[in-house]
Amino acid sequence: GSAFVSPWRHPVGWQVSLFFAFHSLVFYSLVDWFASYAASRGISLSSAGFMLLVFQVVAVATNLGCAPVIRRLGDQKLLGFSCGLLLLVGTGGLAFMPGLSLLWLICAGFGAGIAMVTSLSLFGLRTRDHHQAAALSGMAQFIGYAGAAAGPLLVGLLHDATGGWSAPFWLLMGSGMLAAVFATLAGRNRTIG
Repeated sequence: GSAFVSPWRHPVGWQVSLFFAFHSLVFYSLVDWFASYAASRGISLSSAGFMLLVFQVVAVATNLGCAPVIRRLGDQKLLGFSCGLLLLVGTGGLAFMPGLSLLWLICAGFGAGIAMVTSLSLFGLRTRDHHQAAALSGMAQFIGYAGAAAGPLLVGLLHDATGGWSAPFWLLMGSGMLAAVFATLAGRNRTIG
């Protein structure tokens, strides 16, 4: 076999990891902050709770539904791009047309579900053996969950600093766009090393 190449020193490692970080940032921010945002837009707590439930159910169902498809694809570029686009459409829709929040959360839920299962599949698809897959998994989850933890915190800080929801939603829309970029790069059919 060839010499072990660390994912930390390879562009594919960073593409997979940053994809994981940006889609996680959007998902956990919406879970944490949607109810507060909804209240500011006159949506009742019970409606917001129901919408968040739908968001998470759609994400989990999509996650499970997509899993068998991913390995059959020649590459994951289109899948990666589409999940980032769905996150962008979902967060942008919430920002600009909150009256259709349920629709936007369903979009974002599809995006989040595809993103999670795709990013987990890439650990194996972008590596040559299980040692490398384990190394990439460790790197991507470390960076990914840092993004997941940073998201809700940054949304809160931006909301407090600006007194509104524009800046937090620009953060989320930007993260959706970056998820699309890194997912498309990570989705190319090649391996580390």
